[in-house]
Amino acid sequence: MTPRELTGPTWPLQGVGLHGGRRQRLIIAPAPVGQGRCFRRRRGATVATIPATLEAVQPAARRTRLGQGADTVDTVEHLLAACYVLGIADAEFWLEGDEVPALDGSAAPFFDALLAASRPGGPAVRPWRVAGPAGLAQGAARCQLAADESLDVVCAVELPGPPPVRQVVRYESALEAGSEAPVFRRRFAPARTFGWWSEAGTLRAAGLARGASFANTLVLGSNGPWNGTETRLVDEPARHKLVDALGDLALLGAPLCGRLRLEACGHRGLVAMLRAARQS
Repeated sequence: MTPRELTGPTWPLQGVGLHGGRRQRLIIAPAPVGQGRCFRRRRGATVATIPATLEAVQPAARRTRLGQGADTVDTVEHLLAACYVLGIADAEFWLEGDEVPALDGSAAPFFDALLAASRPGGPAVRPWRVAGPAGLAQGAARCQLAADESLDVVCAVELPGPPPVRQVVRYESALEAGSEAPVFRRRFAPARTFGWWSEAGTLRAAGLARGASFANTLVLGSNGPWNGTETRLVDEPARHKLVDALGDLALLGAPLCGRLRLEACGHRGLVAMLRAARQS
């Protein structure tokens, strides 16, 4: 897609945080050209700034957490994926709380809000190009990066059975060129966060998924979804994992031209590989 620039703030996006379960409120506003993307958290008379960069990533389970000093913000990946695909390079995320609201558990509400508040014509940002292959392997997780002329991502996940189900999906940024109905919005953005009913108690005891519900999570059991509905998309879990990956790619601060292959790879593994690849 043609890069876009924000022309004004979005309407307030509010709801519970997926993991903390607390009420959150977010407004996305334009930023000066070249500033990049950052979160702003007001604390009394002061405002804390947390850059949306690889350097700001802090360890956290099952989500991407950014931090600057004592200030952190959680679950940024769906919002950043929408920014990445729309080519919005400069934005300020004014957050009342410490976690991006889950909304319906997908990237679609963020994409729609950003699209409505922006126009084509954002600044061209020089992309990252892969100079040589890079990879990371941790247990069953595999991340591989190779050179390409545009972004080409393949994401594979295996869902436990019985029987086990393998899902493989692909996103190519070249398909967005000249598209009036963005491929990402139709095929990937609606895919929701997912999890297993059998894990709910363990996760909440660990301080995770406390805001998860049938309204924002695709809950899976041994016989399929527990939400009372079918999945929104074919291979919805794998499509959501690919959205998560695009959100982490946004932390590079510029588009990536490369071929990325992900096998059971979460946030931590992908961020580690991107850091290593950029340094080398």
